[in-house]
Amino acid sequence: IDCAWSPDNSLIASASLDNNICIWNVGPILKNNPSNIETLAPIKVLSGHETFARGVAWDPVNKYLVSTGDDKKVNIWEVGNEWNLLQSVVSPYKSKESKTMIRKLSWCPDGSNICTTNATPLNQNIHTAAVLMRDDFSNWIDLIG
Repeated sequence: IDCAWSPDNSLIASASLDNNICIWNVGPILKNNPSNIETLAPIKVLSGHETFARGVAWDPVNKYLVSTGDDKKVNIWEVGNEWNLLQSVVSPYKSKESKTMIRKLSWCPDGSNICTTNATPLNQNIHTAAVLMRDDFSNWIDLIG
């Protein structure tokens, strides 16, 4: 459903309907200028969504990968060998009635915040974009309109 390049152009993350995020190491292939199409297996499969995975975005400093899905949460993954799930953010999205959740993620250029769509302030029936603060991803501001 979505894919994104890592800041160093060596990896691609993909979100799919099997609820997973796959990490693909394309760096060596691109450096060798392949003349033939190659089939790759993912180097890591991240299982942290309960429903369709919808979006992925790399942190500009390559410390985090963020994923979203229809399960009304944003997952923060630590980039590296282990790819640990550091946190699942649910507060800005839990009162949302629709099942189709966040489709687009966008980091600010310095990586200090990430904007997510399809949030809803608690007990309010309005749609917002939630800007999550990088410090602990639990503080956010709502963009209404």
